[in-house]
Amino acid sequence: MSKQSRIPASSGPGPKPFNPDDQSDRLDLIRRRAHELWEKDGMPEGKHEEHWRHAEQELEEEGIVKNQTQSLPE
Repeated sequence: MSKQSRIPASSGPGPKPFNPDDQSDRLDLIRRRAHELWEKDGMPEGKHEEHWRHAEQELEEEGIVKNQTQSLPE
């Protein structure tokens, strides 16, 4: 038996690649970054908008997400 035949076959397609034009991808990245910022800030209540804006600004400055007019999800 060769080494190649012992490698398990892929169980399906991997995660979809990030698309900066996909609104759901953009919001997911911002959400994750805002959560990281919230944790670093000591998890205060009532600062979600501040963390969201800060995360959005950081990701835009890094060129990871495009600047869009919509900000906080409803």
